[in-house]
Amino acid sequence: MLATPWPSPFDDPDWGFELKWDGVRALAYSDGTRLRLRSRNDNDLSGRYPSIAGLALPPGVYDGEVIAVDQDGRPSFEQLARAGREEIDVQFVVFDVLESDGVPVLDRTLIDRRQILAGLIAATPVTLNDLQIGEGLGLFSVIRDSGLEGMVAKKLESGYEPGRRSGAWRKVLNLRTVRCVVGGYTRSEVGEAFSALLVGLISETGLRYIGRVGSGFSNADRQAIRAAIDEMVAPDPFSPDPDLPDGVFCAPHLVAHVQYRMWTAAGRLRGPVFKGFGSEPVEAITWEAEGPDSSMSASA
Repeated sequence: MLATPWPSPFDDPDWGFELKWDGVRALAYSDGTRLRLRSRNDNDLSGRYPSIAGLALPPGVYDGEVIAVDQDGRPSFEQLARAGREEIDVQFVVFDVLESDGVPVLDRTLIDRRQILAGLIAATPVTLNDLQIGEGLGLFSVIRDSGLEGMVAKKLESGYEPGRRSGAWRKVLNLRTVRCVVGGYTRSEVGEAFSALLVGLISETGLRYIGRVGSGFSNADRQAIRAAIDEMVAPDPFSPDPDLPDGVFCAPHLVAHVQYRMWTAAGRLRGPVFKGFGSEPVEAITWEAEGPDSSMSASA
């Protein structure tokens, strides 16, 4: 069951609100001795997370998230991505149950399913995701201040709808906006004017690369932006960075406003979306003013 994107948090006594984890969604099929983990695309995840696959949960089908936390105790997809290559402690957080001991519970309400789930995992190392009843605004305030990914709102009387993006579940992302400097673009392989803008922030060593912005453009936008950048072609303005892709570079004169989900540990934007250009002076768009430390300070 998938959640429908929702523009803003809300309060409602008929809904429950829970943290949206920055991990890998998984269905866990238990025979009582070990788990068979399947991804949203029905890929086998058991070999990737053997410590979770080896858990002995009561027979059933569980819905949850495989997560890892960073040194500050916050869920980190980057940390999880290193599991299998490094010794990373991974956890399984469950938030729903589809079947208990061979009996489907899809038509039971969310409240009923959570009661069943709490009983099933009471004596196991698996964590049940907290559900805040009625008060989404307060939870989202904590999420925003902590720099977490977002929350999911769930209608308390709803059943479980496999394979559907249901209106009974709503996801609210903690989206933020950064101002950044355009340093060029990458070429498109599918006939578009360009693939993505290359953006950065002014630092002591030059223009510090923070990522590629490839969404948020109409075809007309791409044509106009490509024409403008082609008028400003110049040598690579970025500081040396092994992640900087090949592209067409330009003089750093354009300031872009970009919406994003979070910063990675490497100082890259996750989920960037172009929102428009600004008229701010380029020299004001610095790492100190716009980088990850500044966004956390602003949210606090």
